[in-house]
Amino acid sequence: MKTLVSLLCCTALTVGSASAQSYRVARAGAFEENGRVEVGIPTSPLAVDLTVEKEVVTVGPYARYAQKFLGVRGALSDKTLYSVKAARVALLDRDATTASEVPVGEVRATSYLGDAETFSRVPFDKRSLVDESLETAARNAANTLFAIRRHRMELITSEAGEHVFGAGLQAALAELDRQEQAYTELFLGKRVTTTSVERITVVPDAGKQKYILCRFSPDRGLLPGNDLTGDVVLLQLDKESDGSFTLTPASPKAARTATYRVAADVVCTVYCGTEELTRATLPLFEFGRDVELALPSKK
Repeated sequence: MKTLVSLLCCTALTVGSASAQSYRVARAGAFEENGRVEVGIPTSPLAVDLTVEKEVVTVGPYARYAQKFLGVRGALSDKTLYSVKAARVALLDRDATTASEVPVGEVRATSYLGDAETFSRVPFDKRSLVDESLETAARNAANTLFAIRRHRMELITSEAGEHVFGAGLQAALAELDRQEQAYTELFLGKRVTTTSVERITVVPDAGKQKYILCRFSPDRGLLPGNDLTGDVVLLQLDKESDGSFTLTPASPKAARTATYRVAADVVCTVYCGTEELTRATLPLFEFGRDVELALPSKK
């Protein structure tokens, strides 16, 4: 026996605009088609997409001297922080995805050179062959940083490099920017942000309104639903109405009838702890109603 898993897989009745509204009406119950017994089980799977941002902060080797030489505070300990930046809930079908494809994540470095695994190695100006203390090295790096900024200003104001213009000037300024960022990282560290999208699929149950999708921790990100150390990420379904789509039931005198399920409008809300992430009103068959419709007589 064939199980009709979703509304788009079901055989819709072509009456008026019913075929155009097939996402709201589907064949339900047992029926015979092409000499076989079929079972229509209209369901409305949901896709919940959670956009999670992971921020990794790595301490620079001269972090303890940032305040002394640069007048700013740098991170003094490595840390990793997670946050749920966005959420989306939509209908999902096995054959056709009503929800958009899962977005591709991204990696964004706000203060970083090189790959995500290795801290950039920037040499400071050695003034002698004698090994320098960390503080002396930090002082030299700070002096070099200020010199880079002076050189940039001189190029911009034409006080230096009067023969540097056009593409050459842009290349020189880009190189100075790269060097400044590299030296600044030695004090302020680097910050790498990675964004990923996790999709969780839920098949609603007419007798259940709340679904634990997963749990969330600022220190560890998304966690399994049974991990009690994180806040609950919850999907709540609240029936709003029987839906605006109406069908005329078959009269008692109809020779042939069939049962169709009409989806109800349901408010789908996603929470993380007590914070509401998103909500959408979607037509769900699980909360809908069955209607007996007249079928055309067989010729």
